[in-house]
Amino acid sequence: MELRKATYRDWDFILQVRNEGKDGFMDAELIDSETHELFMSENGKGYFIASVKGMDVGFIGEVQRDVRLAIHPDCTGKGYGSKMIELYTGKFSKEDYLSATVKPDNIASIKSFEKAGWIMQPITFRPMLKRKEND
Repeated sequence: MELRKATYRDWDFILQVRNEGKDGFMDAELIDSETHELFMSENGKGYFIASVKGMDVGFIGEVQRDVRLAIHPDCTGKGYGSKMIELYTGKFSKEDYLSATVKPDNIASIKSFEKAGWIMQPITFRPMLKRKEND
């Protein structure tokens, strides 16, 4: 597996993989192109594309020390998640401390992080309420 810095040309792939695996993310809503482009223009410098034998299989990156990754649905179950985490944290992240927010029912992600040597910590609670714009 190889990791390469994501470029603007990779943004569609990242959006596709993220939306196809949306149920694994804390916010499981579909993301539209405009929202994605804004997010990537602000955070895309920290993203990488994982490829195996020349085929893109997923992405990994971090936003405010929180690691985010997704594997293309055709490539799951092959150990790519843990390998991406190992490569990213070993070679590309410049942070001394990283975390990953994982849904409790996302067993594949939990196993990937554990296989990569991460330790699960107690759950952090935060409100999921949507505030009115006037608040």
